[in-house]
Amino acid sequence: MSITLLSPGTVAGISAGEVIERPASVVKELIENALDAGATRIRVDLQGAGLKHIRVSDNGCGIPLAEAALAFSRHATSKLKTLDDLLHVTTLGFRGEALAAIASASEVEMVTRVAEAVEGVQVTGGAGKGMSVKPSGCEVGTTVSVKKLFGAMPPRMKFLKSPSAETAAVARTLEPYALTRLSVHFILTVDGEERLNVSPSTDQLDRVRAVLGIGDVQLLPFRLTDGDVHVHGFAEPPGSVRRRGRQWLQVNGRPVEDRALRHALIASYGGQLPRDTQPYAVMFIDLPPDQIDVNVHPTKAEVRFANPQLVYQTLLKGLKGAFGLSQVQSAAGTGVASGGLLGSSPREGPSATAVSEPLAPWATVDMVPAGSVEVLGQLFQTYIVARGPDGLLLVDQHTAHEKVLYERL
Repeated sequence: MSITLLSPGTVAGISAGEVIERPASVVKELIENALDAGATRIRVDLQGAGLKHIRVSDNGCGIPLAEAALAFSRHATSKLKTLDDLLHVTTLGFRGEALAAIASASEVEMVTRVAEAVEGVQVTGGAGKGMSVKPSGCEVGTTVSVKKLFGAMPPRMKFLKSPSAETAAVARTLEPYALTRLSVHFILTVDGEERLNVSPSTDQLDRVRAVLGIGDVQLLPFRLTDGDVHVHGFAEPPGSVRRRGRQWLQVNGRPVEDRALRHALIASYGGQLPRDTQPYAVMFIDLPPDQIDVNVHPTKAEVRFANPQLVYQTLLKGLKGAFGLSQVQSAAGTGVASGGLLGSSPREGPSATAVSEPLAPWATVDMVPAGSVEVLGQLFQTYIVARGPDGLLLVDQHTAHEKVLYERL
């Protein structure tokens, strides 16, 4: 077997296959470019599940005439200059492969203009053809149109799913960016029908509910900082999880997949999740750029942490801390606000409990006279909260029921 150099077309096709797997991959790369360009309005138009036509338009800074064609060359990027810049990546895109990969897999047209220019520029080509450049009148910003995706790569078509599944994948691709960039207006249309339209917002929870459409799901905020690691977000509190929800994880504004951090989320519930359920959770992790390596996956879907244990423990403690202050249902069915049971502010009424002294250490209680116990409420639909002669009592309902059955036998 002889060794030969691959042709440029074959190399381009291999690279395109690593970056562009489906229409959602195209949308992801173009959205990241738009956000890096400072766009405050991003519109995605989809036709034929993205195989027929994808158009992403933004009002970002645009690309100068002299650099417009260069943007479609492999390893051409404005995001970094030297190898050392990889240690301090603050942008979403940086590999310089996105537009080149898209042009290898489809027919493309880009119209762009910078604010300083009187007119813009139009770049067309792709699908194995060279790129042509000519002046064009357009607004400030960039619009990229992608047609006949994988038209020149028929084998790739058989790996795609149904049109509805590919369309849903595009919608899911927009979600994490809309969750993070509150100041950006996101619009998605599918075959002329508007599917998503979220205006800029200053309220993170409002944006979460608007983007995900989960107004009926109870979400509890959490927040914790440990050293350089800051975690925050929203998660379903224990006792309210009733379905298979979804989770979104973002590191420095970048949507990523991380099995260890998803494990931290599940572990924070302490075994209180009902069988076959998953909580809804939106988790944001922020830390200095030099503490993560984002150059570990072709599609930037994974990152590597300099101190993964610290990140894991900070997320776990942040979630547990929030769950420990979640709502307690009183025995009469009325709610006691967060912090009312173990907080520093007493509440009105016979069940009020104020903590003015440090809590005594936890201890296991073997036997307490029934007449000396006052039931205060229920926690997480799992524990009975009561006041005993020597302090606060937490009774595991399941274990207590087993004890009752045992004594009867």
